[in-house]
Amino acid sequence: MPLKTLREKLKDNYESLALLEAIDAFDQIRSLVVETSEEYPCQAKEALLGLYQLIRTIIQEGHLERTDKEQLWRHLTILEEDLYRVATRAEAILDTVYKVQGLLSDVEDIPEQ
Repeated sequence: MPLKTLREKLKDNYESLALLEAIDAFDQIRSLVVETSEEYPCQAKEALLGLYQLIRTIIQEGHLERTDKEQLWRHLTILEEDLYRVATRAEAILDTVYKVQGLLSDVEDIPEQ
């Protein structure tokens, strides 16, 4: 059975909407990380810095105050939420990349100009 050409594979299997959705997901990641929105501001950097400071306190002083423990958990929760939003969108982009890679495998020709 002859191998399909790249054009045939793309025509039969590729949905351009998936790539547009990947572009949208990338824009969402950028807005989460770079551009802060009022509704969902990304606080990951501040939370990482706060976590660093609290861990340094534990190392230097050997203990934390009750308010420090609450702040520690607050930083961890913020990181989990922000990074989950980034990761789910990055995963959607990777799914699209993997689909296109799969279409490129076993093609008979890749046209050049």
